[in-house]
Amino acid sequence: MDIKELRDRIDKTDDALMRAYIERTELVKQVAEYKKQNAAPILNTDREKQVYDRLIKEFGEQYSRDIYSLYSGIMNISKLRQARVNSTTDIETLVKFSKDAYKGDQKALKVALQGVEGAFSMIAAKDMFAQPELNYKKSFGEVFEAVSKGEVDFGVVPIENSNAGSVNEVYDLLAKFGLYIAIARVQKVEHCLLGTKGAQKQDIKTVISHPQALYQCKDYLHKSGIEAISRANTALAAEEVSRTQDKALGALASEKTADLYGLSILERGVQDEKNNNTRFIAISKDNLAVPQANKISLVVTLAHKQGALYQLLNIIASYRVNMTKLESRPIPGSNFEFMFYFDIEGNLQDKAVRDMLFDVYEYSEKVLYLGGYKEQ
Repeated sequence: MDIKELRDRIDKTDDALMRAYIERTELVKQVAEYKKQNAAPILNTDREKQVYDRLIKEFGEQYSRDIYSLYSGIMNISKLRQARVNSTTDIETLVKFSKDAYKGDQKALKVALQGVEGAFSMIAAKDMFAQPELNYKKSFGEVFEAVSKGEVDFGVVPIENSNAGSVNEVYDLLAKFGLYIAIARVQKVEHCLLGTKGAQKQDIKTVISHPQALYQCKDYLHKSGIEAISRANTALAAEEVSRTQDKALGALASEKTADLYGLSILERGVQDEKNNNTRFIAISKDNLAVPQANKISLVVTLAHKQGALYQLLNIIASYRVNMTKLESRPIPGSNFEFMFYFDIEGNLQDKAVRDMLFDVYEYSEKVLYLGGYKEQ
């Protein structure tokens, strides 16, 4: 038998499998209607075990892994189909949209950010909003508090860097405060070595900056024999150099920051990777409907059971929705249990995205919707 004949037989077998699966799906719908009419629970772990045990007994222990792999997916889809039949709500209700329209293009909005004038967050905020009234805070936590209390319209914070990775504190604050992402912007970040007027590069013995900036320039600093000390913000580091006028002290910050604090640029582009980008987000108290949204972010908590994350990823993949980020973070107060942060491409105006989100809500123990937003 040649390869074409073998493939033809495989095609016929696939057709038979799909016909059998469609028949099973129709039976599942009837089960769902029965459960709805009789107020019976969708999940029946005893029945699932019976299915596994019967199939393994019928076809042999050597196929047990195949049976668990195949039928865990089939039964998960079945449960989600039954949930749709029994559902009394829709995804728009679950994500709790605000009635307010998106107002990010308006002028004179109050925007909170961490640090002082000249920080990279300032550059991002001015690119996101027309003429923002900037309110500088000492920490990311204070930015979130200002937004949560309604003192400002938005807060702008960095959430990840293309080389240094995620800003874990910001992810934790998103989960803690339950605020929403209204905008995301990827900003090119070029770090400059700054010093006092008259200083030379060889004078610099110590450099201060934000830990992320120091990490992004770690190879450069090591090769230069410069000690790195962290500060809360790149602009705050530049302000300290300007204030102390210590020629042995340098800062890693932007070119604009050098102008603001009267510092000399001793060297440009000192980051280890020239393709160095930071993703900033604008957070809002309200879950604003953004018609041009192309990203959705979620925090998901799953049941602590075998294959839970695999099944969730399978749900997302089945809708051919592109997942651009998956990040795990410890659940506060738990013992080695985790919640998962997802970034997914899409817009809730797309039916496939709505259906996918409904299934994610139904499957997961808990879902925190962080917003549907435009990534610039």
